[in-house]
Amino acid sequence: MKDLVIAKFPCGVAHLSSFVVVCAIVWVCYTRSAAEEVADNEPEYFGIVADCRGRLNPPLPANYFGNCVSIMHAELKHGEVQGSDGFVTAEKAIGDVIKENVYNSEKDILHDAAKWPELFQVLIGKC
Repeated sequence: MKDLVIAKFPCGVAHLSSFVVVCAIVWVCYTRSAAEEVADNEPEYFGIVADCRGRLNPPLPANYFGNCVSIMHAELKHGEVQGSDGFVTAEKAIGDVIKENVYNSEKDILHDAAKWPELFQVLIGKC
């Protein structure tokens, strides 16, 4: 599956991993299995949670016991996810979100945490 993405984007993609490939497969299969008719221009979202315990500055204490996660989501139009290149398009969108939010050295991983309720309000009712 990674080879399919690499062939489609010979200049490379932002982030390509087994996790991203599996997420893209799940997103495409879930969208294609929907029993209801959805307009091609309807937004589709895929939520991701990332462990950020080792990515904070200043770092958490070595004896920290608990969770520290960042949430993010990829967004595409329904028609893009269901199209013939849906898997590749979904993989690129998910990889871009991970690269921008997790592996971005210019921003702290929790830089927009105060805005999460507002940002994720659009996801309510999309399950």
